[in-house]
Order: sequence, then structure tokens, then C-alpha cells
Amino acid sequence: MPSDYTGVDLFEPLLEALDAAGATDGSAYLSVPITSGRREFQLAAALGCPRAEVRRRFKERWVNEVVRPNEEEARVLARQARAAFPGEIVIDPSRVHIGQWSQDDFDRFWTTVIGTFAQRVLVSPGWAFSRGARFEVAFAVARGLPLHDAWGASLDRADLEAQLEAAADELRGLGYDDVEAELPAIFTAGAAPAVVLPRDDPAAAASETFAWLVAERRYQTKKFGTELDDQHTADGLGLDGWWWQQLTNYYHRASVLGLETPVGRQAIAKFTATACGLLESVIRLHGHLPAPGVPSGEVVDS
Repeated sequence: MPSDYTGVDLFEPLLEALDAAGATDGSAYLSVPITSGRREFQLAAALGCPRAEVRRRFKERWVNEVVRPNEEEARVLARQARAAFPGEIVIDPSRVHIGQWSQDDFDRFWTTVIGTFAQRVLVSPGWAFSRGARFEVAFAVARGLPLHDAWGASLDRADLEAQLEAAADELRGLGYDDVEAELPAIFTAGAAPAVVLPRDDPAAAASETFAWLVAERRYQTKKFGTELDDQHTADGLGLDGWWWQQLTNYYHRASVLGLETPVGRQAIAKFTATACGLLESVIRLHGHLPAPGVPSGEVVDS
């Protein structure tokens, strides 16, 4: 592996592989515990130590009693889900193993997959015991995606809340009195349907941002292509040009509607996606970007 390799380098090839497999035509994402979940809580309680310590001190037991059974259960659920949704590609994240990825990498990648391909999210029976699965379910609810179990039954907010509470009760029975210290909350107390991503996770906003931008750019290029973008870029960036008008229109709309409103946030998101389209076109017409983080005074013309 090259010394400058980063796991993120695999994002685009993996997304392209899903696209090539037909994921764009209809996909269901299976949200399952993989490296954590109920089994990890049970093992940590039996050993009398924190979960992070289980992974460090008892790695073999953690792999054999948590990770491998979780992966096998995911495969069984994926088979069931494919029977329940025969016309859709069921994406099972437990089959992807990339040692160079951090948890943030996995969060960003799978939320990008959900935002780009999934027309529904399938919730495993043990999802409420997993930080990652909670993150994915919160992301799906925030995007308004339908949720189902692996047998095809629809799940609403009341169903999710009941499963969250049942998991909390079980964890308290194992000795975890402060459940929210172990797992992020999904719903704010009170008013429906106020669903929040786990705000204490620094990757949450970034995950939603990049997933939305990838999905929006795929939609834009599929609908409009790139030839007009390149034509507008060749015309230049004057104040009477197409790019300037598009960007200022979206920015003005966001400022008038307000970022506290969904349509205002959509406008600033479309402003950003349009800027991404401009940048893609600039690269196609004029060449690659300088390396990230290089001060402008150090950029060398080539």
C-alpha cells in the first residue's frame, strides 16, 4: 500500500461499483451492528470492563463473540431482506472490510451510500444497541427515507422509540445506568418529528453534507449532463455570466428564506452543489487543483 494512501481514496471507486451494479435503480440499505451492538455490551458486562477495553485486552473474544456473529446475523438478515424486496439491491455493510478506515470514514461512506442510492433503510432487530446503526437510522429519518424491518414491515417513529426504550431497559439491566453516555440519542424530547443526528459526533454534519452533495451532483449530471456546465465555464466568470447568476440567486434565496427553514437550508445546499459543479467544470477545462492545504503564495504554475 502506498505510504500516502488514505482510506477515503476508495470512496469514489466503491460508489462507482455500486452504481455499476445497478444500485441507482433501487436500493435498500441494511443497517446492522457490526463491531458493537448488544453482543459487545453483554461481553463487556460479563468481563466487568468498559467496551473500549474489551477491544484492547480481549480482542480475540471480541472478534469471535461480537464481530463474527454480528456479520453472520447480517448475512441472514440480508437474505431475508432480498426475499422481502426482490426488485431492489440490498446493501449489506457488514461485507465491507477496510482496515485503513476510521469510524469517521465508515460513517461518511455509508451515509453517502444511503444519501446517494437508498430508497429505503432496513432496520435490524438489534440496531438500537449500535452507535453506527443509530447514526444511520437518524440520518435516514432526517432525510425522510422510509424505514422497514428485514421482513418488509414499515416502521414509524413510535416503533423506533419503542425499540430504543426496550434497548435502554435491557442495558440498564446489564448495569449501564447512563445509556446516553454509551449511545447517542436520536429523537429530541417532545415535539415530533424533531429528529436529530448525534450532535456530539463531529462527523455528523460532515457526513450529511457530503452525502447530500454527492446525491445532488449525481442527480444534476444525470438530468443535465456536463456539456452546458463546460460551456458556461468557457464563457468566463463575469458578473453577467451564468455561474454568477445561479450562485447569487441561490444565496439570495437562502438569505431571504432563512437558514432556520428547510427551504432556506436547501437553497444554501444548492448554492454549494452549484459551486461544486463549477469546480468540476474548471478541472475538466483547465486542469487539476493544487494539493489541499498549500498556501496560495506557494502554488507553482505548471
